[in-house]
Amino acid sequence: MAFSEIATTCQTGTVSGTQKVTAAAVSTTVTIAVISSVYTPGISPNWNTTWWVTGKSTTQFVVNFGTPAPDDGTGVIDWDLTGL
Repeated sequence: MAFSEIATTCQTGTVSGTQKVTAAAVSTTVTIAVISSVYTPGISPNWNTTWWVTGKSTTQFVVNFGTPAPDDGTGVIDWDLTGL
């Protein structure tokens, strides 16, 4: 399970946020509120990892990590959605 953060509702433009990631997590769910699931997520983890997004919807998306988040709980992602 991962810590989730609510993003501001936005009808056009870009929505962004920063989210803590649970220690040793291999994924995190970002909770959002947008009007369309046609968007492009940009993700910037603060540790060296690959990432990919699954489960895009108007209420959330899941960020998966090739390398688990740091064991000490310092994992954070900055994220943005474009194309809204």
